[in-house]
Amino acid sequence: MRLFQQGSVNLPYSDEPMDIDVEVSYAGFWHSVNDHVNFRTAPEGFGTVEQTWRRREVNSDYFQGSYSTGQVRDNTKRSLSIYVRGQTIAQMVEAQQNLIDWFTQDEYNVRFRTEDLMETLVCECADYRIDMGHVLLHNRMSLVALTYAAHPDTSLEMVL
Repeated sequence: MRLFQQGSVNLPYSDEPMDIDVEVSYAGFWHSVNDHVNFRTAPEGFGTVEQTWRRREVNSDYFQGSYSTGQVRDNTKRSLSIYVRGQTIAQMVEAQQNLIDWFTQDEYNVRFRTEDLMETLVCECADYRIDMGHVLLHNRMSLVALTYAAHPDTSLEMVL
């Protein structure tokens, strides 16, 4: 194994879009939220993860500042935006409500698959914002922006 590469590195170039899928568990089934029919993941916030720590700190009347005596990882905050489509406004609103139902469960799983890597998360009820502005509504679309908490430990699998 070479630790230091000398010279140029040639990376394979491909015009093909990357195979990305996002699935959520609901009622014992996995539902894709990137099927390019009713749902399509938006680039805004995709893959953004915020990790915070729960710290135990000690203060003293005689020393300045505080000192951490221990810390553990807290739940991660993640965001995901999804375009919702429908052939009619009623179908779009129905698909939008299904999406909200999937992400507002007390506890559920989300799977992210990117090429040959699949990450599975245990998540809690999501906060969401719906954008049905004039341009989106004219095209029978809405944008649902989700912010949800996931447990810090995830499962990573290589998919062949």
